[in-house]
Amino acid sequence: MPWPDDSLIGVDNSRGSVEYLRSKQQQQQQQQQQQQDPDTAPTGPKDTPKEKALEKTYNYAKEVATMDAIRFMMSKYNRDFR
Repeated sequence: MPWPDDSLIGVDNSRGSVEYLRSKQQQQQQQQQQQQDPDTAPTGPKDTPKEKALEKTYNYAKEVATMDAIRFMMSKYNRDFR
């Protein structure tokens, strides 16, 4: 039985192979680098720009006024007369 060529060994994707473990380590290192430097990560088509993401979208005072008005309207006709 002849020994396998180097080309066949490099293609081996079984979990125990050395090439698979090396490629897995390289992927983990790349992921760690991207997690450490989020500014240098490539932007995807669904990514939101930083300026838009940091905009203030919730107005507490407006929310309180709206809830007070809703409570008033709901209680106006829901009186219990006995």
